[in-house]
Amino acid sequence: MKQTAQIGIALAGCLPFLLGRMIRYWHFFRWPILYLFVAAVFLLLWAGIAFFFRSMTGDTLSVLLPLNAAAAVVLLLLALQQLFFGHFWYNAIGHYTQSFYEPLYGMIRLFLFRPTSYFTSYFICFVLMVAASYAGCRMGKRR
Repeated sequence: MKQTAQIGIALAGCLPFLLGRMIRYWHFFRWPILYLFVAAVFLLLWAGIAFFFRSMTGDTLSVLLPLNAAAAVVLLLLALQQLFFGHFWYNAIGHYTQSFYEPLYGMIRLFLFRPTSYFTSYFICFVLMVAASYAGCRMGKRR
């Protein structure tokens, strides 16, 4: 049961790839309020996934690590692309890594008034995802 839960958590951690591709495909963000709505729904979904799997595994760390592993790998690839190479790759890896944080990226760019690097915005998205999953695990622990 625990091994199956770990696989499910890891697969759920890849959900932002699908959501980011859908957001980029639809191009429906004409109004800034939609950025806030999508980000809030995504963070609630992320916390809900952590809450669900926390009740299955019984351990916070066994949920946080696999759920956010894909986000950490994507963040490392983004750091490699922007900070070391100075540009994003023009292939599938470069495109999908930029799409991963798309559900939160619009909200972050709304609140950062001064121009910052893309990596700073992506790092803030990563921190929000880890915080939401931790909050979901904590809610599951209080039951």
